[in-house]
Amino acid sequence: MAFRILDKMGMEPADVAAVITAIGYHDDSTAFPVNAVAAALILADKIENSKIRVEFNTRGAQPHSVMVKDYYNYDSTALYLFKPGEADYAVSVYAGEYLRTDNFTFQLAEKTDSSVTMRLPFSGGGYIEQKYTLHEDSYRMDNLLSFVGMGDVIPGNVSSFDIDFNVTVPRMEKGLQERVAVLQAQLLL
Repeated sequence: MAFRILDKMGMEPADVAAVITAIGYHDDSTAFPVNAVAAALILADKIENSKIRVEFNTRGAQPHSVMVKDYYNYDSTALYLFKPGEADYAVSVYAGEYLRTDNFTFQLAEKTDSSVTMRLPFSGGGYIEQKYTLHEDSYRMDNLLSFVGMGDVIPGNVSSFDIDFNVTVPRMEKGLQERVAVLQAQLLL
């Protein structure tokens, strides 16, 4: 699927090969860069405020991990809402075939301490843009999705898109069995 989309965008064959190789060999669990494009897939940028730190992956312009600063897990380790490989965020839009943003590597377009903007350029000057902004002293993060100059890529009769967000929530508290075991140990003392 990626080959057809990249070819339709007018990408040079050598660049298509590099991207396809990076997609095929990139694995978040091992994070082994087989080429420069795969290395770009692994790189994450981050924004933070006094409450949270959010790291991003250029693959899909998606949040990679979210750490809450003022709270900790039951075992005193850092509290993550999700860590790398535990969440997947994608926007799907129909353009003759479905485009899923998590299948593409975005370019970092702009970054400040509280915001990050990534773009996926298309031939003809159009692009998909994801902008994330953290509010000062807040847990809130805004996500602005823009389709700029995409009239040649997305048919005019397409008026909707899908947002998929899947997350594996990590264990942050002791389970019942651990609590019972601690209570029993205390009773034996």
